[in-house]
Amino acid sequence: MKPLLMFTILAFLHLSSFACAPLQPIPPIANGFHHALPNDQARLVVWGDHASAVDTATTWLMKRGYRVVERAKLDEVLREQKIYLTHTDEDHARLLQVGKLLGAKQVIFLDTNFSQHQGDDAFFNAYGGRAGSHALYNIDVSIRGIDIESGEIQWTGTATYPGGIRNPEEGMGHLTRSALSKAWG
Repeated sequence: MKPLLMFTILAFLHLSSFACAPLQPIPPIANGFHHALPNDQARLVVWGDHASAVDTATTWLMKRGYRVVERAKLDEVLREQKIYLTHTDEDHARLLQVGKLLGAKQVIFLDTNFSQHQGDDAFFNAYGGRAGSHALYNIDVSIRGIDIESGEIQWTGTATYPGGIRNPEEGMGHLTRSALSKAWG
């Protein structure tokens, strides 16, 4: 085989291996602290603006032995007490009140930020080039545990990705676990 042809084939195989390689996950940037964590077996209320993040936090806490009030029970008490949430800062005081009625030690507030933008793909292969675009999502998670009795923040954690990601649902769960791990670590 001619050396130039062999070099061309090897170069093509080498370059095409990069085009087919899976994307490595982007590690999140996380931060957190705590000065008091709930006692073992404590009852907790988890409240957030993103269902997947709330579900992830609930599972994470339950795996560690905590009892988490079911959302349906929380909604029932809100209705019984004629407490209506307005999606303002006043909701936090109302949720602490309901948490106290339910015998919870803490209310855990989980906030998410979510934005979408277009990302471009451009790579070249042996046959020319290909370009395309796809949706990228910037997300971050902030979570904090508030003591029912004192209203003090006992722990807090945040997590974000330094760049956009393609799968926001999976990313939201990963960021929630990262924020919790940093806060409780």
